[in-house]
This record gives sequence, structure tokens and C-alpha cells, in this order.
Amino acid sequence: MTNFPECELSAARRSSLSWKLKLKIPNASKMQITWPAMSLSRLHLAVGLLAGLLSKPALACSFDISFNSEFEPGKARLSASEVRRMAGWMIDEPRKYENQEEFHIAIYQAPSAGISPALARRRGAHLHGLLTTFGVSTSKISSEIASYRPGKSELSPNLAHVNFMPGCPHPCCPGMVPIVNKAPVN
Repeated sequence: MTNFPECELSAARRSSLSWKLKLKIPNASKMQITWPAMSLSRLHLAVGLLAGLLSKPALACSFDISFNSEFEPGKARLSASEVRRMAGWMIDEPRKYENQEEFHIAIYQAPSAGISPALARRRGAHLHGLLTTFGVSTSKISSEIASYRPGKSELSPNLAHVNFMPGCPHPCCPGMVPIVNKAPVN
């Protein structure tokens, strides 16, 4: 190991300084290396913050599967092709999970774009009816009508979202592996 004549260095400081010498940092042997003193309360705070940051991704997991569709302007019902697409989504996505927790419908009202609150309610009722036709229990369907704000959203005011939240097991359940139904559902 390198011998530093200026002063006696601890092993930790010597290794830190030898790394600087290996990296060819100019005047590395004359650099003062200090280790900040940390009180016990600061140590507890730092450990708490680190634990909080590490646990946050596990707590922030929200698993949902979305179906997005667009109503034709002024229409309260989806086109036949969109209904077919939604039926395919119902077969491909929600039916894979053994527990279907909730379906949430989100649509916009935008009087400036010709979507009155009454039209938005009819659109919500249409989507609710489609979900029940596809076998979803009414108790598992919720809906919301949001006010569309032009300029704040790049989405179309005619857009409709259906979010499916599966019950456990699914990828966000702690320690669980999702179970996918293999038998076809009638």
C-alpha cells in the first residue's frame, strides 16, 4: 500500500485515497478526506427515509387493465365495431383472472364540445349495459363523469375508459402469483 508521509491515515482513508491515486486525480495525496459525523437521530432519520423509499413501490402498485374507446360525436352508443372490440377485450383480459373485483367507467362531459351532462349519462348507461350483457355483475360496476377541460387534456372528449381491477391474485398482490383461468368461460 502507498505510504503517505504527511500524516497517519486510517485504513478506510488510505483505501479511499489509493483509489484517487489510481484514478490519477491531481494532488490526490494532499486532498483532505473527511467523514461527516452522524448523530444517532440523523442515522435513524436516514434509515427511516431509506426504508420508506424502498417500500414505496410496493405500496404504490395499482394494477388495472384498461379498455379505451371513442364515441362518435353526438352519439350515445358505441359503433358496432367498437362493441365487437370491447367484447374481444372482455374475453382476452378480464376473463383471465379468477377474481373480478371492479369495473370502472370514466367518461367526459364537455358542453363546449357538444357533450351535455345528459349525453354523458346516456353514454355511461350504455357502457354499463354492455358490461352487464358481457356477464359483469352490476355491483362490480362503478362510473364517473368528469368535466373535460379543453387545453388541459390532449385526449378527445368523446373518449371512454373502462378500467378493470382484478381481485387477488394478480401481479400487485404481495407474494402472490396471478392465476389465469385455463378453462373457457361460458
